[in-house]
Amino acid sequence: MDAENSSNTNGPASGTKCWLHSTQDGLVKQISLLQKRKGDFDVVVINIKEGVEKLNKMEPGDEMCQRLEKLAEMAKRYISMLAAAAPFLMCDCNNSQDKAVARLYFGQRSELNQIVNDAYDAFLLRLRKMDDIPDPSMEIELHHSDDDRESFSTCTDLFRGLVYEVTGISPAS
Repeated sequence: MDAENSSNTNGPASGTKCWLHSTQDGLVKQISLLQKRKGDFDVVVINIKEGVEKLNKMEPGDEMCQRLEKLAEMAKRYISMLAAAAPFLMCDCNNSQDKAVARLYFGQRSELNQIVNDAYDAFLLRLRKMDDIPDPSMEIELHHSDDDRESFSTCTDLFRGLVYEVTGISPAS
């Protein structure tokens, strides 16, 4: 059995560490955070999923705006955790534990992106159905009071922000 296949060390079989694990000073803390915060990451992802699910049942208004703001804050935590995990995906050492945890972080990303994008699309569809608007860019022409129009516009802007925070891609207007 060769050393590369039999051990789970921080370096390849030659004993030298990869570029990532050789910078031990700040990395020890990052590795520890990566592994210890896995539970926190799962909670953030679950909270975003559940929060978006609740949004699907809400009408545009102050409550929806508040929920969108809270979800945007959670999304920022989510992205910072992904950023901490990203370098470990490129690690070329034999430490599969760090890479596996990073893969778990990123493995949920496409599902969460899809959930948020679908919720935004459903939100726009509801707005169009409410007012029979064929084009979402015409949402400002809603036949409601000025307060409703402002609320719809604010919710739409916050929802776009949430989509951007989670996916990194700004949705089409």
